[in-house]
Amino acid sequence: MYVSVIMCLALSCTNEVTYEAPQFAKKNPKAIKVLNDEYMFKYGDTPMVVDSLLVMGTGNNDNYIAIFNRYTGDLVLNFGRKGPGPNELIRPTTLSVDKINHLLYVCDWGKQALLQYDLLKIHEGGIPEYNSFKMSEDFVRTSIVRFLRDSLFYAPAVKGSRMLIGTPAEVQNFISSDIPDSNKFPTQEDWYNYMNLQSVTSVRPDGRYLAAGSAFGGILEVFDLDSRKRVVLKHFYEPIFEQKGHVFRPTPETIGGFAYFAATDKYLYATLHGKVNPTSMPSAICQFDWKGNPIARYDCGNYAITSFTVTDDDEKIYAVAIGDDGEQVLLEIKL
Repeated sequence: MYVSVIMCLALSCTNEVTYEAPQFAKKNPKAIKVLNDEYMFKYGDTPMVVDSLLVMGTGNNDNYIAIFNRYTGDLVLNFGRKGPGPNELIRPTTLSVDKINHLLYVCDWGKQALLQYDLLKIHEGGIPEYNSFKMSEDFVRTSIVRFLRDSLFYAPAVKGSRMLIGTPAEVQNFISSDIPDSNKFPTQEDWYNYMNLQSVTSVRPDGRYLAAGSAFGGILEVFDLDSRKRVVLKHFYEPIFEQKGHVFRPTPETIGGFAYFAATDKYLYATLHGKVNPTSMPSAICQFDWKGNPIARYDCGNYAITSFTVTDDDEKIYAVAIGDDGEQVLLEIKL
């Protein structure tokens, strides 16, 4: 009897999770400059720095991809017309870059393919040289496939594992070992479904670590991609949601968690709501180390940050933001 009581106590302790909001040193950026407020986006997203270039998606049907000079803000090139042709995109879903080789990857769910654009080789007509890679059925089902390193890509798994890693044609399952909060997620499958559907992710530039943060509440995970193990787990805000099957919906009590991630080899940067039912995007960018410890919070004034990237030296942030007039602009933020 005593043994069973002790075992029950031990199990209850392992299931108990304490949520503790991150405490940041508050800082103001050295400078915030509007880099471009003339090029109108339908929905600007996923800015990425490649040397002197700033590459991003726009949501425009005529030119889905825009490339800017990151020093002047001038538009250098735009391409990616909607359509089924060889130089067109049907349903682009994610962008990622191989900075070493100056390659842009577009996951086109409509074509069930990864399109590879060489940013150093621009053909007549303003379209970079490109190759198309058919994806495995596992990758196709996810619609979110991003470059990792070398010839490897990653995506959230549809079912059965935490994520997928591999070449476009062949993938491997990536399974984490435990459930962060078994009171919230009774089974491993519940946890996988939740984080695969309701999380933001970013890979460290060296390709070694991947961070994932929950959009409801604030659970932060960091995975070592070499050992395929989770090495960091932080509980910042409780995930509150309504679940129906594999669908997770917010409730009036839901605390908004992570909205966007960007990474350097030294730090992980995030926009984080941290409040109940947020009605707009965050206006501050939070800085963590790769152990998940909060470092600093940079207030960006009246700008709502929708997506951003950080230079490798941690000196500048390039952000897509919404200003007071409701229009999207490109910002350069010096830290």
